[in-house]
Amino acid sequence: GKTLWRPLRAWQWRLWCDRSRRSGMEGWKKLSDEEIRHLPSRSDGIRFEEEKKMRKEAIKWISKTGESLKMQQFTIATASVFFHRFYSRYSLKEFSRRLVACTCLFLAAKTEETRKKLDDVIDHFNYVIYVKTMRAKERPAKNSKEFQEFRRNVVKMEMQLMEALEFQFYVVHPYHLLVEFLKKLFPDPEDSKAHVNGPKGLAQTAWFFVNDSLRSMLCLSHDPSKIALTAIYLALKHKKIDYDKLKKRTTPWYLEYGIQKEQLESLGEIIIEAYGEANSGRPRKEVRLSAEEMKQYQKMNPEEKKLFLKNKRAAALHKGSHSKGVHSGTKADEKK
Repeated sequence: GKTLWRPLRAWQWRLWCDRSRRSGMEGWKKLSDEEIRHLPSRSDGIRFEEEKKMRKEAIKWISKTGESLKMQQFTIATASVFFHRFYSRYSLKEFSRRLVACTCLFLAAKTEETRKKLDDVIDHFNYVIYVKTMRAKERPAKNSKEFQEFRRNVVKMEMQLMEALEFQFYVVHPYHLLVEFLKKLFPDPEDSKAHVNGPKGLAQTAWFFVNDSLRSMLCLSHDPSKIALTAIYLALKHKKIDYDKLKKRTTPWYLEYGIQKEQLESLGEIIIEAYGEANSGRPRKEVRLSAEEMKQYQKMNPEEKKLFLKNKRAAALHKGSHSKGVHSGTKADEKK
């Protein structure tokens, strides 16, 4: 029979993405808290808390596969938003999470102009699912029936995904806004050098919080500007920087951006919860801590410990260091 759907050519993607940018992604309807709690999965008996866990797990697959393929963070973030938006229209029982997650990553690679071959996307995705998640010794070979069947399903699902997204592929992420806000908050080069830049600066810490927000459904309910401001608020809190005192302000800095402390606290709790639950019960990568770092670590609260270790792992990955070390906080945490 005739093929009803063929992969789009590069010029077709560019045309659609240009149209999407002109139409503006702000046109994508934001959901209220009540709507978030009554998504289609509820009709199939999936509780709200269970749906959150299922989404977090799938976003982890997307993130790990994207990292394995050396994709840009923007591509991974776009795939994550695609996934959340798709399941705001459909129940988690209606379509396989694995199939949708893999298709989201493949589609995002096209729309962000970081294209990857479909076979490579599936192969790396299978590695994450079978070897990293299921602890299998190997994943399906590219010439296997299982691989080829999954490949055919991804091609079919791509059209279903695009229709669910209403062919709106351009996603506004908080990352650019985050950078702009920090430039405005720290216009002085010396201040920026002291507090914002560097592997331990506010920018890197806030960036991590934006990444963590993708594990939640905040992208469905809140503008990227509010997510960026929340990430900065959490980063300042983590770094113990009293911005208003530092700049000798009489009014809180966030009021200039039209957001209240209560909302920042509320959104911040969702991000912290998303990171904590997404990492519970999984093996931790070991990192080395110096004697001085160990002293600092022992004085931290649980939230600070999580972010401290995350920064250490990210710095190690950035340097290309994958050496085994002693996780100097795990035993202490377990005792608690």
